[in-house]
Amino acid sequence: ADNVDKDKMQWRSFFDQELYPQMVEKYNLDPEQTFITGLSMGGLGAINIFLDDISRFRAAGSMSGVLDIYHASPNLLDKELSQILGPYTPENPLYDANNPINNLNKVAGSGKLMVISCGYEDYYVKSTLDFSAKCREMKIPHIMLLSPGRHSWIYWDYALVEHLEFFKKILEEANLGF
Repeated sequence: ADNVDKDKMQWRSFFDQELYPQMVEKYNLDPEQTFITGLSMGGLGAINIFLDDISRFRAAGSMSGVLDIYHASPNLLDKELSQILGPYTPENPLYDANNPINNLNKVAGSGKLMVISCGYEDYYVKSTLDFSAKCREMKIPHIMLLSPGRHSWIYWDYALVEHLEFFKKILEEANLGF
């Protein structure tokens, strides 16, 4: 999301208007061979970027992501998200607009796949489970990986390898069980 303070870095605009177009030009990105994934807040960002324009990516992933920002830790809401989206109040529409679980309709029916993973001991496991349940309800294909682990690099080192393996299988059009 872009920062509500226009004098601060506008990360989303930077990605959409500068970084992604430069990557397409420099590396000749083919959307059928391009994937996006991220961890923690980056998992939130990766899924939001994917959902906002699914034509740019074959699939997306999130490791320990904040997939329902209403289940974000109080520290994250108060100290980080509120600095980007403004005060956390029911009247602030930016929270709903930037909440991945609220935007699944953008991928429904597309056949695009998401890989979501989280450690059992991670604070965001409930967010991951709720996101998966909403995907199942909307018949959105996704792979959910739950395993031992916390919100840490030990877990993410493991999970990243798993995400890359699934992305490789997608490219190879291997059997993913559905």
